[in-house]
Amino acid sequence: MDNEIPTDMWIYYCAKRLKLHWRTVDPEQLEELAADLACDARLRALAPQAAAALFLEPVTLPSDLPVVRSSAESVARGENSSPTAVVR
Repeated sequence: MDNEIPTDMWIYYCAKRLKLHWRTVDPEQLEELAADLACDARLRALAPQAAAALFLEPVTLPSDLPVVRSSAESVARGENSSPTAVVR
């Protein structure tokens, strides 16, 4: 790919994005993880921030997911008498 960024820069930006999620993890460990991700051709074909976001998908919750409340909370709020209520 002609416009591919150098691997060291890809790793830097990927680790920087990972740091946004794991703020307490040693930056060197995040760079090691980013280097491992750079070895995955599917992820390396993406922008580093996009690759990190894709990698993090299983452990992140999108802000638009509905909140599930127990039936007791729902009934107390007068929302629903079913076992669970999905609140958007």
